[in-house]
Amino acid sequence: MKNSFTTSFWQKPLVSQVRCITLSNIYFSVSFLFFLCELG
Repeated sequence: MKNSFTTSFWQKPLVSQVRCITLSNIYFSVSFLFFLCELG
């Protein structure tokens, strides 16, 4: 059961995973910059 789940997970397109991670990092960076501006 676990092996089939892992296999199906790794069969997803790698590009979409990288894109999602990149968008998350950009969103976090922008939020952090706004947080620093609020403190300043």
